[in-house]
Amino acid sequence: MQWDKVEILLLDFDGTIAGPKLWGPDGIALKPICGRDGAGIGLMRKIGVPVCVVTNEYTPITMKWCEYQSVEFHHVPNSNSKLPIVMGILNTHNILPVNACYVGDDVSDIPPMNAVGLPVAVANAHPALLNGDYYITKYPGGGGAVREVCDHIYMHRGGIVEYRSLEDLEEWYR
Repeated sequence: MQWDKVEILLLDFDGTIAGPKLWGPDGIALKPICGRDGAGIGLMRKIGVPVCVVTNEYTPITMKWCEYQSVEFHHVPNSNSKLPIVMGILNTHNILPVNACYVGDDVSDIPPMNAVGLPVAVANAHPALLNGDYYITKYPGGGGAVREVCDHIYMHRGGIVEYRSLEDLEEWYR
């Protein structure tokens, strides 16, 4: 995997940033989100890597998280049509697909994952993604997977976090 070549990070929302839906007492969907993932997004800002959410979820939780994290939100009305949206984002940012990382968890994420240079599936992804030629995170979606990806990109592009070396990072995520 060429972590040092990543110029943009593209993320699915449900199952990648947010864990499984929980239902509140009034029938309101609640989504657990790992705070460490937001810290990882901050690392991407620090090194100038844009972050975009590509999702069919158009909910207050999704919108608020994107606003809070200062990431681009791209709504896909049909979950099977993420690829044209992703290609449009790359065109807008003038970034080649080979220099993009896409993180997903379900079959609707396979087309954009197959189009980018660094496709990543979260540890608890649909089995179809776990059998592909993708990097598989050690942490699940909604449980630190996004932070793991951000750490790899950050460290391979010369950033320093709590690890002293790339070897320490690799050991941490083993």
